[in-house]
Amino acid sequence: MQRVRLPASEVVIFTRQLQVLLGAGVPVNRALEVLAEQTERADCGEVFFSLQRLVLEGRYLSAALSRFPSTFNAMYIGLVRVGEQTGALVDSIVLLAQWLERDQEVRQKIKGALTYPAVVMVVAVLSVFALMNVLGPLFLQMFEENGTVLPLPTRVVSAL
Repeated sequence: MQRVRLPASEVVIFTRQLQVLLGAGVPVNRALEVLAEQTERADCGEVFFSLQRLVLEGRYLSAALSRFPSTFNAMYIGLVRVGEQTGALVDSIVLLAQWLERDQEVRQKIKGALTYPAVVMVVAVLSVFALMNVLGPLFLQMFEENGTVLPLPTRVVSAL
């Protein structure tokens, strides 16, 4: 169970919903139960129910989160721990939710910005490959029929 890795988008949604429930005065264990029951993904439900079970056993939320290092990173756990120790858990989860949402937005912008150059590179490589395999042999044959001596770089490329 500790190796379960939830998508970043699910962690963002979980954090925002946890912030809303805790801000409304719902106890942590009940908030985790509600989130586990409402999730559509089975793996999310298992993680959230496990978190609830650990909290009901008497562990801090940060200690419960640390059982899932592939889902909740050290910064996430650290901010929750600070919130628990200072008595401002809701405030720290608000900051955490805002940070995760901005982080996800930046990642999506980066992916969007890198998509166009990647497509251009693929098209360029395919174009060069097509030109070398379609037009290249035609030109080489034409120069060979004329008896033209090809320069060394052209002979090296034709050999490839």
